[in-house]
Amino acid sequence: MNERNPLLDAMRFIAAVGVIVWHVAPLSAATARWGVAGHFAVAFFTCTAVGLTVNSFGRNPQRPLWRYVWTRVLRIYLPFLCWTLVYLLLRDAKYRMCGQAMVPLNGALLVAGTAHHLWFLPFVLVATATAAALAKGVLFQLPAWVVVVIAVTGALCWARLMPVPVVAAGDDGSDGLTLGYWWVQVSAAMPSAWMGLAVGRIWTELAMDPWRSRVAWLGLMVVVAGALGGAGLTLANLSNSAWVYGGGFGMVLLSFGAWNSGGLRIMAGWGRVAYGIYLVHVGWYLLLEILLRRWVGGADTAMMMANLLLAVALSTGSALWLARNRFTAWSIGMGPPLPLYRTRKNRQNIFRNSS
Repeated sequence: MNERNPLLDAMRFIAAVGVIVWHVAPLSAATARWGVAGHFAVAFFTCTAVGLTVNSFGRNPQRPLWRYVWTRVLRIYLPFLCWTLVYLLLRDAKYRMCGQAMVPLNGALLVAGTAHHLWFLPFVLVATATAAALAKGVLFQLPAWVVVVIAVTGALCWARLMPVPVVAAGDDGSDGLTLGYWWVQVSAAMPSAWMGLAVGRIWTELAMDPWRSRVAWLGLMVVVAGALGGAGLTLANLSNSAWVYGGGFGMVLLSFGAWNSGGLRIMAGWGRVAYGIYLVHVGWYLLLEILLRRWVGGADTAMMMANLLLAVALSTGSALWLARNRFTAWSIGMGPPLPLYRTRKNRQNIFRNSS
């Protein structure tokens, strides 16, 4: 895809909102059941990231693998370290206010992070780097249908043979500070990474021969989405796993389309900073939690709906501000670190068509 797909960017924003719903809804027993509505988001983000990586190498097979991997490290792992530090300080401040023990420092922080959503960044870094190596090596040496069969088989086998392990939260009550927690999340996301290989190969195929193969490929993907939704029901501890695969993969399917409108373009603009929304939203979630506990003492459905909308607005506004500031854009993957921030041309070359 040489140009940005506004429908895909809009879907990114919807998925970012889904993550916020997933994390904010449990603040109140009255809205806890809403959390399931956001469980599709990780499947969507994983499948899209892997798919765009494969598609990128399909369009540009001469692209050096090492340069792509290095770019991903700059765009993903450096922001991960930045926000790991930010959330470490925020959690320490929160625990100090509540009289709880400070967050323990250990090597797991370099993979799992200090907040329950940061696990995704190291995972997607490894997933996309692996997808890039496969695309560079074998994915485009095989017929597209063979890649689809391999990807679907891998996803189904993982979902059925690698059940999500049960790992308790950390002893200090935190939930994003252990390698066990990281592996729980990775185990649930891996089928979507497998499917991303098929999605990327199909995207490339559609671009080369859109009219002959579009209907056949999309029909096949609908069948695959249904199969994954069913297979997801076998995963331990995920009673809503049909959302995880069927919902997330359904959004990927919709992103194949070419629908465009004024409202969609507005959402697409917000979707371009979905990565930033994902990174910053927990800071606002922690603030809302403190306000609810100290000032309200509880929350009804109407108040939680207002807080959810506020969390979305604050997270989106924060991400847009960070993206537009050349000193902070790198922290949400929208630009290189300041030592590399030399010219506008350099920024565009390194981070063109960010995904």
